[in-house]
Amino acid sequence: MSLGMLGKYERLDVLGHGASSIVYLARDTLLRRTVAIKEIAAQGEEKSRFLEEARVLDRLRHPNIVRVNSVDTIGAKVVIDMEFVEGRNLQDVLRDADGPLALAQAIDIGSQICDGLAFAHAHHTVHRDIKPANILIGTEGRVKLVDFGLAEVLGTNSYAGGAGTYAYMAPEDYGGDARSDAQSDLWSVGVILYEMLTGRRPFSVARPKDPFAWQRAVSEETIVAPSTFVPEIPLEADRIALKALARDKAQRYQSAEALLADLRALTAKLGLSAVELPPLPPATSPNGSSMQTPCDPMTTEPPTLIGASDIDQFLNAATEDWEDARLALVTGALSRWLIDLGEEPLARVARAIESDTAIDEDQKLREFLYRAGVDTTGTARREAGIGSRLLRAGAYAEAASVLRRAVNLDPGRASYYLLLARALGAINDNTAVIEVLEQGVARHPRHGALRRELKLRGGAHAGLSQDDVDFGILRHGQTRLQRVLLRNVGHGLLQGRVASLPGWVHVTPMTFATRHRQPLTVVADASMLLDGPGDYSDVIVLETTGGKREMSVRVRVLPPRRQFAEIFYWYLVLGALVALPLVVGLALTLAHPAHPVYVAGMILSGLLSASLLAVACAADAGWAERFAPAAAILLAPAGSILFAQLSHSGRGGDLTPMLAQTAVPSIVLLVIQAAAMVRAPDSLGRWQLWACILAATCVALSYVLWKSAGAG
Repeated sequence: MSLGMLGKYERLDVLGHGASSIVYLARDTLLRRTVAIKEIAAQGEEKSRFLEEARVLDRLRHPNIVRVNSVDTIGAKVVIDMEFVEGRNLQDVLRDADGPLALAQAIDIGSQICDGLAFAHAHHTVHRDIKPANILIGTEGRVKLVDFGLAEVLGTNSYAGGAGTYAYMAPEDYGGDARSDAQSDLWSVGVILYEMLTGRRPFSVARPKDPFAWQRAVSEETIVAPSTFVPEIPLEADRIALKALARDKAQRYQSAEALLADLRALTAKLGLSAVELPPLPPATSPNGSSMQTPCDPMTTEPPTLIGASDIDQFLNAATEDWEDARLALVTGALSRWLIDLGEEPLARVARAIESDTAIDEDQKLREFLYRAGVDTTGTARREAGIGSRLLRAGAYAEAASVLRRAVNLDPGRASYYLLLARALGAINDNTAVIEVLEQGVARHPRHGALRRELKLRGGAHAGLSQDDVDFGILRHGQTRLQRVLLRNVGHGLLQGRVASLPGWVHVTPMTFATRHRQPLTVVADASMLLDGPGDYSDVIVLETTGGKREMSVRVRVLPPRRQFAEIFYWYLVLGALVALPLVVGLALTLAHPAHPVYVAGMILSGLLSASLLAVACAADAGWAERFAPAAAILLAPAGSILFAQLSHSGRGGDLTPMLAQTAVPSIVLLVIQAAAMVRAPDSLGRWQLWACILAATCVALSYVLWKSAGAG
């Protein structure tokens, strides 16, 4: 079941969440592929950290590292589009195993972790948070490293400062002056390898959330060889695990390649094979259903991914599902599938191309398609012609999809990049526009039109501090302003204007140009809402060189407060009736000075004034009409104080029965009114009815007061 749209993404399920981010299983409706998207609500430094995570992953393209497809800001959120890996994380696998993993499985997982880390370290990137929760294992056993949010680039003089997770942090990471480097990641791999081999960590503490307890354990506890707990573990595995966990960095593995080489040597020596590993069960969604929508050719066979049952279908579908077909080729899944089909000559071609390190991955797929008989240049020309016609017809999303195939098949034509950039610009995917133009300029540095288009757009990208403005409740005729910050989250000059807005909203300024940020003053004017009271919502559209932005606005309008001239005919009558008990009490006290009946009248009039205040509020009377009964409420505590003093002097005993007969009913009335207000806070039920009830109560209690005093 869909969880709603986020930009071009249809959210299908929740895969996980953190303090400020949620990871969804989603469908890219433009490219028609299943992805995982990380939706992040972050500002300032936190937002920069997540963007850095995306940049780090974007430059780390490796089979054992989760792939980032794109990053964008949608409203006030950062959205990172990543490949979806069907499977589970290693933390869940270890928990379900409730003990050590099979030796072959543990060594294979450790080898794949090292393979991904070796690539990251070669690109000067340290992960800094290697732990089982950040290691995904596909249903076919493919390992993926995720969450490079704490990653740092080697040589930037950045320090660890305890950024990782305590149980997997290296000894040097606990020191404030200690620098995280590649060997810190290898320590974490050693802890994970030890945990997979034995079913337990090499260290334990009584207070898992205490970093000082972990620091003492990591620095002082004796590390017992894994074979102590599992005798079947070979001595070579003991040596590898203990070397990875050497506290002295000089004795630890110096590189991920060295650790990987030892693991592979152990695999060959013992005759272990990753193919024989037991497959992991598929991941399940939070509602318990199995998630069977693969998006990674490394976790399933190519026919499932691109809908092909033979080589001809694969060749036809490859231009549509370029990303899946490319990864199927470079990971070897395509050559294995071709062998199963009996296409051994073509499988040899695929293996030769996938092992060619002189060309990039996209060129590898183009080369394979060409050698398999696909006219890549002619097909690209036809696709470009179709895309150009769709662009002129206004079918921008379809044009972008077709033109992207043309660029993939023949990147040697600069005009294809221009057409694709215009189609993407028409659907306001400015990030993709800049990416396409930069790729085009990189391939055609002397092409003037491409360079002018890139310079014209300038890399600017518009972002709003909030895309939903709620003005709250206004009276008819009132105004209220909100300030919204328009930011240029890209580079260059951001120019724009207010393209459309509702008639009851004013925006200043209407046109703008900024390199950094532009404050916008948004004013709601309730006097312009001629339809009267009600709830109003609309959209403000901003057109900028960095993309079109929409900002929703809403307000609730109430009618003007009733003026005294509109309510005097019942308000004055109720005011006189509320004061009637006090008048009766004063009259009786003057007639019989020995009986201070006025005290009971004060208390009763104060309580009835509270009921009058509730009626005035429900009737939406003015502030002056509310202040009068609010001030009269003070009569009740003043009378109570006088009653206490009279009781102390022995003169208050006569008032007790009188108060019981009059004050208790008025308190009951207040309680019933309060209950009605809770049930219907905006109207207090029908306030006219309560006004009549209050009037009758005032008369009845004044009569009771009179009779009680006469009987006394």
